[in-house]
Amino acid sequence: MHDSFDWATFAFTAFGALGTVAALIVAIVVGSRQLGQFRTDQKQRDLDQKQRDNDARRQQARCVSAILRVAGEASAHNHYQLGPKSLPAAERLLPSYPTTCEVMNASPWPIYEAAVQLHGASRVWLVGFVPGGENGHAHVAAQTDRKLDGCAAPHLYFRDAAGVWWTRTDEGDLFEVEGRPFHEVSSVDEGNP
Repeated sequence: MHDSFDWATFAFTAFGALGTVAALIVAIVVGSRQLGQFRTDQKQRDLDQKQRDNDARRQQARCVSAILRVAGEASAHNHYQLGPKSLPAAERLLPSYPTTCEVMNASPWPIYEAAVQLHGASRVWLVGFVPGGENGHAHVAAQTDRKLDGCAAPHLYFRDAAGVWWTRTDEGDLFEVEGRPFHEVSSVDEGNP
């Protein structure tokens, strides 16, 4: 009797081995899917964290803006400026209005080396340090158009409390920039028109 083959034991053993292999394959498939889902979730968490870090870094910069303040009276010492050459000679003398640029820092932290630049000007006017919650200003080139009063300054540059440099356009676009955006110190004029 010992020489006879026990088919029932063989069948159960073979079935158990196949079940074990099938369970292993299912575990590998499910595990690889879960690993893939984990990696996808991790990538999304990393993107979300990067966005939160970016938002936190931009938080102060969003609170900084600048506007032009054009005086209502024409300047007594520089009453006229030459207009464009396309105008007839008699119409080329345009009244000029003293103008300041006001930099408003609505954040609780200070900004450093704030500077403004007007359209078409190579000159940059330095406002400098502006404490949190306060305004700074620079006297800029006199303007011939009173309609510019209250308009956004064409280019605003500043360094935030974390040392990051920013520039804001007159359309309100805010850009992080590498290093000091105005390089020529000779073109910076601290508050003098």
